[in-house]
Amino acid sequence: MLETLSLMGAGFVNALTPMNLLMMIAGVAMGIVIGCMPGLSAAMGVALIALCSWLSIPMTVPFTLQTFAVCLVTALFGLRLGLWTVVCYLVLGAVGAPVFAGFSGGISALMGPTGGYLVGFLFTSLAVGL
Repeated sequence: MLETLSLMGAGFVNALTPMNLLMMIAGVAMGIVIGCMPGLSAAMGVALIALCSWLSIPMTVPFTLQTFAVCLVTALFGLRLGLWTVVCYLVLGAVGAPVFAGFSGGISALMGPTGGYLVGFLFTSLAVGL
């Protein structure tokens, strides 16, 4: 019993780091903003894009299903909510959540070699939404 409590306490210590607390606050704030929008929730779209970014198809150049998810979300949600979903996805990744391919995140992922590709999702969403 004491071992279980000590393991649970260690889990709370790991979970309540300053970075995790910042992520929780950002998630709650985004959830409040997104939850106020009518219709389908953009949080589901962000989750779908993140999930598809983690699925990698190994080839000579491995690729993910991110672009498919961005197109699907924008086609289902429409231009305004689809674009908002992509913006939320990029902001969530920029603050450090591991939502980009290879479980990466942070501003360095947006400034690195794949940053232009990630920002291009905004233009993809615009093109699909029109």
